[in-house]
Amino acid sequence: MIEQKKYRCSQCNQFALLASTTYWQCQSCKSLFRCVDGIPCFYREQRLHQHDRKLRDGFYNGLMGLLYQFMMPLLVMPARPMKISWKHWLFYFFVWAVIFQAFAGLLNGEELFALPGLFRVLTLCVMALLFYRHTYLFYLLLLAVPVKLTLWKSSFVPEKSFVQIHNDLLKGLKKRDERLEILDISTGSCNSLIRHGWLDLHANLTGLDLSEVMLKKGVKQITALNRAMDFVFAEASDLPFASDFFDVTLNYSAINGYANIRQALVEMLRVTKKGGMILLFDENLYLQATSIERLYFKKVLAGHDTVDHCPLEFLPDGLRDLQMYQVYPFYFLLTAIKD
Repeated sequence: MIEQKKYRCSQCNQFALLASTTYWQCQSCKSLFRCVDGIPCFYREQRLHQHDRKLRDGFYNGLMGLLYQFMMPLLVMPARPMKISWKHWLFYFFVWAVIFQAFAGLLNGEELFALPGLFRVLTLCVMALLFYRHTYLFYLLLLAVPVKLTLWKSSFVPEKSFVQIHNDLLKGLKKRDERLEILDISTGSCNSLIRHGWLDLHANLTGLDLSEVMLKKGVKQITALNRAMDFVFAEASDLPFASDFFDVTLNYSAINGYANIRQALVEMLRVTKKGGMILLFDENLYLQATSIERLYFKKVLAGHDTVDHCPLEFLPDGLRDLQMYQVYPFYFLLTAIKD
């Protein structure tokens, strides 16, 4: 067993954890923390908020998590350039064609108990069940085309682009001599770390999530890149880390969905070093949005959120140099420095 100094016990807050591949034990309060595929699990199921548990089990451990690489781009398809979303549009119109063909056959008097009729009825029943359990997909089906058309007419131009902000941040961090400590909260599949340049830094990486399905995808992706990274299962509102430990704390596409946003932000501030940076990215509707865009935003993008905007009202004291940008019509990016 290896003694860990980076982590604190989520029961007694002491730094007396001994680690193995099957469980971690606190030498102070004797609490045991199970491991899943060698990854320590620091949250207690009975202490999870109902909303967080529902989001984990019904969304990220469900259809979204299982098909994440396809589903996430599908949901934001109307707001993405056609050159990178055309495959999702083909799938979208294929679904419409299947539904139309099924209805058309039944309306033309096709025998219900013949094989073609049964197949059409079964197809419609499966579609109805899917949309009943995942209503955001139903609204996406209805709204994708009109939203795309209104966005084509939109005059939205960001004050500073998503890519430019990241380039500036990474440029500054690359000048640092010391090895950085970077925490990605709700890291999921690690797509954000990989796609936005964080793996290019001289840094130790730590990823945290509640979803077993999503975190296993992250482990797989990082392993395929032959990179080292620490992973843990834990709540964003109860981080199992030492205070003032991380140089950079990241949270992509997650903060708006937490049951206790304020406490999650307090925890992010606590584990970040003085002078360290916190970055948040999530849903926020641009001011010029049309009514159809607002409906799409509410029912599809922000359908699982507890707040549907940049949570400035929950930011704790102790932050400076706060910068909030509307980088896309439906998304904000916020950076701040721990004072």
